[in-house]
Amino acid sequence: LAIGASTGGIIAINAFLGALADDIDCPILITQHLPAGFVPYFADQLRRGSKRRVSVAEDGQRIERGTILLAPGEAHLSVVHGHGGNLARLTTGQSASGSCPSVDPMLASIGRLYGARGCGVILSGMGRDGLEGARALHAAGGLVLVQDSESSTIWGMPGTIAREGIANAIASPVALARLIGSVNHRTEVSL
Repeated sequence: LAIGASTGGIIAINAFLGALADDIDCPILITQHLPAGFVPYFADQLRRGSKRRVSVAEDGQRIERGTILLAPGEAHLSVVHGHGGNLARLTTGQSASGSCPSVDPMLASIGRLYGARGCGVILSGMGRDGLEGARALHAAGGLVLVQDSESSTIWGMPGTIAREGIANAIASPVALARLIGSVNHRTEVSL
């Protein structure tokens, strides 16, 4: 499960994780546009609010069930297959959107490694970051869920994906979390 957000995203991510069923224990990756110095504080906030293990991702860190990994403020977070399982990969190259960290590499890597078992959630944010990654995830058969305009602070990132026609659902963060729970139970596959 990969979550991307920017302006208004901190509130949306907290609402989403608060509504996510406790029995969904798949790895969760988050790219929130934040300066590097604020990411550890955001990790602490998520740890207290979600009751899940949360850490700022380190390059080569193993992706584990029941754990939330946050992109550091100065690098893109993606997933690669390595010795002993899937690992976090941090890169600093130019992104399609110009954002760093960018949601695009994270979503594209989820599509490559998890295919139809991957799920990307794009929450409130300015700009178009996440569109290229959402296209790749959608092409791989994964779910692409976006926050609706009514509950978004800024409907830039989710709106761009919605207008592209590749969103499987458009709803509030709470409704999206509940949808993931219903899909998870219906298919008996962790997203």
